[in-house]
Amino acid sequence: MKKDNWVLLNARTEEDGRIVLEPQSARCRERIERRMKDGRGQIRAEVARIRSVKQLNLYWPWIREVALNSGTNLSEKLLHGMLLLACGYSEPYITIEGDIHMMPSSIAIDKMNQDEFDDYFERAQKIVSERILPGVDLKSLMTRVKDEYGWSREAA
Repeated sequence: MKKDNWVLLNARTEEDGRIVLEPQSARCRERIERRMKDGRGQIRAEVARIRSVKQLNLYWPWIREVALNSGTNLSEKLLHGMLLLACGYSEPYITIEGDIHMMPSSIAIDKMNQDEFDDYFERAQKIVSERILPGVDLKSLMTRVKDEYGWSREAA
């Protein structure tokens, strides 16, 4: 689905089990209404959870803490790329010489949906606990990052 066709819908389930979808903004409502005739019509929708910007804002401080605790001069950018590749989030590219290599995919909000990010972040934490910081209590590390950066799940 092209990004310029996106509309955000708030969803809720009624007591009778019906699912109600409502445009999140006036702009979203106008985009839907332009495609309807006589106030009625069908629209196609791709169902995906909206990415949590707050969770993404937790990711980068977590990466920073892992890099700082790694005992190497591993940069945040390099660690991020290494984890994406190790988790299989990569894209092939061909060099001018004709060699095929893999490059890390993007975790940008418009490139990776929430389910994919949840999967990636969970797998990345497992790799960190097994191969980068074995023996470090990742739960404590995550708690420290959350406390330091004022992150709470309720606000995500």
